[in-house]
Amino acid sequence: MGEQQSKSRKNIFQEKPIYKGYTLQFQVVASATLNPGDILATINKEDIYYFGNLLKDNNGKIVNHYKILCIDKKLVKRGRHFYVRKENDRFFIKDLGVGDGCFRQIEEIKLRTGMLINIGQIYFQIETFYEPIKIKDKIKEYFIGGYPTDKEKFIQQTSNNSTLKLSFYGEDSKNYKYMISSQNYIPITIGRSLDCLIRFDDILLCKYQCTIKYDGYWILCDGTDGKQTSNGTYVYIDQECQILNHMRIKTNNTILEASYI
Repeated sequence: MGEQQSKSRKNIFQEKPIYKGYTLQFQVVASATLNPGDILATINKEDIYYFGNLLKDNNGKIVNHYKILCIDKKLVKRGRHFYVRKENDRFFIKDLGVGDGCFRQIEEIKLRTGMLINIGQIYFQIETFYEPIKIKDKIKEYFIGGYPTDKEKFIQQTSNNSTLKLSFYGEDSKNYKYMISSQNYIPITIGRSLDCLIRFDDILLCKYQCTIKYDGYWILCDGTDGKQTSNGTYVYIDQECQILNHMRIKTNNTILEASYI
């Protein structure tokens, strides 16, 4: 019964993203520095609330309203990492570019140039092209129709098609870069499985972590064939976005879940 009510409430919130009279709460799901299950923040007044490593600076001035410790010592003394803002019964969130980065979990998202995606311990940057391109970077592999090809053939056959460039970095990524053409497009999977077209050995990845599709524009989906992963696919919050019920946020080796009470 409780599960049915939870699903029903989730659907209601998705259909009505104005949370009049509700309080936003962040609960710790997993963390290297906080206790899972703890409530980190409770917000109900219209204002801007800051999150970061320190509550006060060396002069005793309040820097952040809520503290999320970072295990990276280089980032410990940095100030405000992200903010949450309430306005007209809506709550918004945005990263401030000074910490580990604040990411939100996604099920499916339209890709655009400049997007940063996080899976496991790996990150990858998005670039999209809709005109003939000149390839200057060292590319690990080129794909047309779901199959690897060489650079010359790729350039010849993709002049009138959309092209996607993925630049990976992080623990096991080896800083590889891939180019993918929309011509005769077949979905490309990223993960640990041997049959993934883009494969990494990161132990925090699922066998099929995420899938890239093309339907007039590039789409990234968590998991594959409609099955979502247990660890999630995250996108960097470089633009302010609305916080929805049950949205998960990853920052400073901590995963938070937003809920309205």
